Amino acid sequence: MFNVTILKMKDIIKYIIGIIITILIIVFVSKQFQNNKNEEKIVNKVENSISMISEQSLLSCFEQVVPTMANINKEYSEIAKEDDHSKEDLLQGILKTQISSIQGMESNENQETTENINNVNSTQESINVQEIDRSIRNRRSRS
Repeated sequence: MFNVTILKMKDIIKYIIGIIITILIIVFVSKQFQNNKNEEKIVNKVENSISMISEQSLLSCFEQVVPTMANINKEYSEIAKEDDHSKEDLLQGILKTQISSIQGMESNENQETTENINNVNSTQESINVQEIDRSIRNRRSRS
């Protein structure tokens, strides 16, 4: 009724050796990946520093050989500083232009309404003057 497995010493040793080998393989592979990441970081740092050094030294040498290039590079750097806007500056500029356009439209509307009011007043005055003229003519004609 009971399932009893007979374990031999040979089988136990095989399983233990297999488990130890798999653990060693996992440890070795993980260390290799860590070393690759560190090496990539080091390589990237070295490449960046080399590119920065080469750019700076080439520009300085070029400025010494051709003196006008120093002035041109200064002008370009000043233009780059002026053109360097942050997102907030751009948004503020957009808002300012929109607000000014809205204010301009409001002032135009106000001018139009005052002109319309003046036109209505002038037409009412002219109508009143005409009515007065008619009433005066009617009185003269009656008398």
